[in-house]
Amino acid sequence: MYPLIFSVPPLLNQIMLELHLNNAQAGLVYSSPLIAFVAFVNVGGFISDKMGPVRVAGIGTSIMGVGSLLRGTSTDFSTLLMFSLLTGVGFGLAVPNLPKLTAAIFSQKLIGVATGVYTACLTIAEGIAVALTLPIAISLFNSWRNAVYFWSAMELFATMLWWLILGSSRFIVRKDQLIQKPQFQVNSGKVNPFWKNRGIWFLGIMFSIDNLLYYALIGWLPTMFFERGMSELIAALVTSSMIFFSIPALFLAPFFSDKIGLRKPFLWLSFLIMAVSCLSFLIVPLNLSWISSAIFGISSSIPFVLGFVLPIELVESENIGKASGIVLSIAYLGAILGPWFTGYIKDITTEFTYAVVIISVISIIAACFALAMPETGWKRRNRTI
Repeated sequence: MYPLIFSVPPLLNQIMLELHLNNAQAGLVYSSPLIAFVAFVNVGGFISDKMGPVRVAGIGTSIMGVGSLLRGTSTDFSTLLMFSLLTGVGFGLAVPNLPKLTAAIFSQKLIGVATGVYTACLTIAEGIAVALTLPIAISLFNSWRNAVYFWSAMELFATMLWWLILGSSRFIVRKDQLIQKPQFQVNSGKVNPFWKNRGIWFLGIMFSIDNLLYYALIGWLPTMFFERGMSELIAALVTSSMIFFSIPALFLAPFFSDKIGLRKPFLWLSFLIMAVSCLSFLIVPLNLSWISSAIFGISSSIPFVLGFVLPIELVESENIGKASGIVLSIAYLGAILGPWFTGYIKDITTEFTYAVVIISVISIIAACFALAMPETGWKRRNRTI
């Protein structure tokens, strides 16, 4: 799934030149799958609770692969935008099934680690896409279209394996296989409707800000580095270091959070580090920019992985799909706004400085939300349930 989204940033310069796009349009093309994602992620979560996560995930990835394949045939901004939106529809249907599958398969003590494993796999795929897309495009007749076709074919092949291996009835997760556990309530022992749980909304806001920063930088850092004098290929590789250095954190953050029994300290501290590392992109020498990229990647990955863990702890098992849908629909509003906002500020100011400063301040605001977030770690639950 992720290479279809993250193969676009290294190709933006080629796409902009061929289709005559401005910076705001290019940012919208990159974020347009996420617009459709936000629109359909709640649908995916609701259908998952009814049909089962294996079937719905397979349908979503099928749509995503077809939409991406058509994206390579685009002739102008409008057709590229339309096919990118179709890609996002499949993305929205597929992703909410991941927490539900995790809750159904693993014990509560292993949920954090299991989530770390699959988010790490997603991140590895993302990093490979950012690092290798431009070399693939160059090797395939220097065409961004051929790179899009390559990743689309890989996605469709993986989807075919999904249906062949997991599509049989014995792999379909039934409702009675889901983990039944009491809902964590901060203020009382009453079980409130999941949509009244303030933790769900706080988590969505934090996840949204995390995505705003991450998608803004992963989308525009190659261009930012290129404008400062770095080659396109090196700029893509330095940007990909953000992704690859984050992989250990995807395992270690939920592991240590599970061991300590707390979630909140990992959240607010990560957002403060993100703010500092984001500002450092403006001042560090180019030959040291990979360090800033790595620090930002590590810190941004922690709210990301915990964003998939916490819905499992905040609601009853039969509501995990719907709660995940709500969280993700809010979360990816930030992913939509980040690239577009950065491109828009660049268009009106002719530089990235103002956008970087603004999103750094927003990261500090996210740290405040993290401090106000209800604690869901086992150490808190043992005292309140």
